[in-house]
Amino acid sequence: MRGLRSIALGCGLLASTSAWATYVLPSGGVAVSHGEGFRQITETTDVTVGDSVIASPGGSAKIVYDDGCTEEVKPGDIATVKPGSPCNPGAYVAPSHAARPYIIGAAVVGGVVTVAVLLGQNSSSGHKNKNKNANSASP
Repeated sequence: MRGLRSIALGCGLLASTSAWATYVLPSGGVAVSHGEGFRQITETTDVTVGDSVIASPGGSAKIVYDDGCTEEVKPGDIATVKPGSPCNPGAYVAPSHAARPYIIGAAVVGGVVTVAVLLGQNSSSGHKNKNKNANSASP
């Protein structure tokens, strides 16, 4: 039963976190806008659908999608993060910014409920075992 609880806890944690993320790998002068104006980035940065990436002269970037597909951003280009992978259009449509808190909340609640149910089953199975032992001990 302990192994089952560990698996359930792991599944709950995975469900409550973002397992896949789209990100930008910058090289040189690159800026990202999450809708509030462009900000210079110098290291790998997570992006979501609708974010914009711009490469200045001498700079470039790669937008790396959930499935590993990459989109090159060359100097002077402005690229917008797409709702699905450019390598496999239509396969997946990512949720909008507005839906994200609800999806994360649902995943967290689902993980907590799963763990609570499994812990509840474990404690109730302990009571059954005690009753079986008590019944078998009586003449």
